[in-house]
Amino acid sequence: MAKDPVATPVLTTRSEEGRRSPPANPALRSRALLSSLEPDLLGHRMEHLSDSSNSVVRVEIADVEDVEMSPTTAGLKRCKSQVLRPYRVVLQLIGWRGFCKEQFYSSPHVCQMVNAVYPVLVVGLLFYTYTYNILVCQGRLNVRYDTQSWSNIVPATATTPSSNRTTSTLRTWVGLENGTVRPDRVPQCGHIVTTYIIPSVLHFGAYLMGFIYFRLHENEQQLYALMEQVFLRLNPAKTAGKGPSQFSVIRRLRLHLFLGVAWMLCSLGVQALFEFVPQWAVAPSSLLSGLGSELHWTLFALEMLGMLLMNCVNVAVVVNYTSQCEMLVFYARTVKQRLQEKSIQLKDAMQELVEMRKSIGKLNGVLSKMTSLVILSFAEASIIGFCLLILNEVNDLLVWLYRALYVIIWMSILVQPLITAARMNATCERFHQIALEARVFGYQQCGIHDLDSFLNFLCNARLRVKLFEVPVRAGYLILVSVLVIFTVLLLFQTSVIGAPDLFF
Repeated sequence: MAKDPVATPVLTTRSEEGRRSPPANPALRSRALLSSLEPDLLGHRMEHLSDSSNSVVRVEIADVEDVEMSPTTAGLKRCKSQVLRPYRVVLQLIGWRGFCKEQFYSSPHVCQMVNAVYPVLVVGLLFYTYTYNILVCQGRLNVRYDTQSWSNIVPATATTPSSNRTTSTLRTWVGLENGTVRPDRVPQCGHIVTTYIIPSVLHFGAYLMGFIYFRLHENEQQLYALMEQVFLRLNPAKTAGKGPSQFSVIRRLRLHLFLGVAWMLCSLGVQALFEFVPQWAVAPSSLLSGLGSELHWTLFALEMLGMLLMNCVNVAVVVNYTSQCEMLVFYARTVKQRLQEKSIQLKDAMQELVEMRKSIGKLNGVLSKMTSLVILSFAEASIIGFCLLILNEVNDLLVWLYRALYVIIWMSILVQPLITAARMNATCERFHQIALEARVFGYQQCGIHDLDSFLNFLCNARLRVKLFEVPVRAGYLILVSVLVIFTVLLLFQTSVIGAPDLFF
């Protein structure tokens, strides 16, 4: 290939002159050296500038393909896309996470205005929903009156001893006037404070705690930090019979998220079913009777939107709590398996347990208090719904369907955090058995003092997940369930609940 006819003689001449007759004067020598290097430095500088000027066009910010990253990084990326991103959408929907946090080129003023106004709208819709539920007596949760058909209610009669005439005893609820049932009036809500106001206060308290915890203190990354900590200690691939893996964690977290979304949609469906029950659709309430059909359905649409936000708050709290408990269960199982295989030093095992204790301490903080508040409202709704179901005397298919679904909906979300917390504590209690076995049969080359230190460490570690500031144990849950079942059975047998000729 032909060489450059101009560049080659110049380079050859300069190099030959430099080797043939170097200047004797040091100043002349340095000047000649600079003059010989100047074209090379200038060309390198121009090439660097051209590369930097073209980098604006060529550089693209994009995610690295899964084939170019480690299995752990690929698993974290998959878990983030399938679990964290949908969960962040729920947080944004209820105002616990600001908008435009990951959009660097969006208008900052518009995002600031939206982030300031949107939480106010959410709070307004929540208060509107609380008020609407009281006005329409949502769910018809009065155990005394809402378990029987209005058309079958006959006023009691009483005979006065002074005369042989009977007098009608007036019921203490709106709807009975002069011994007759008015079909255009509905009984007013009873026990408003215990049935509607207290659950609303508990729900709004959980919302405020979540707003401070996620939005103001920005503790949103705690879930992802625990996820990274767990993924680094698990097998990347799906393994059968070889302990937990990252695939198992992703599948379990997706299950909790799916259950939360399914519960939210089913709860909205049960809420909408209430409007189509003929027994309760005579009029919304005595306070809202007389409204036009268009205004009524407009208020109902706003109420459904508010119920969506209320359910999102419940789902956000429960999913976060159960997801962290599940990841801690996998964390504990990994350490337990390594201890059983004697593939980890006792000092390293104690360090792992200390890290696990820190994560449990964070879980037992604000998030545990939020979960306790929503569990109280879940428990109250489940108890009232169960009483209404077993005492129902309205022979209407939609009424029976609504009562049954109401109990199933609230009991399903009630038991989810309780069972998950009990599983976590049951897993951590197995460390004491491992320490006792190691003290008896030995562990690697450890001495008696090391084994005693490990056993004493586990006794004082207290790896317990708490709700209501009380450790959740499977024995406690079983005991409460048995007591409730036998109490209901006793009430049935003594006819305190239901009629004597009831099938039960």
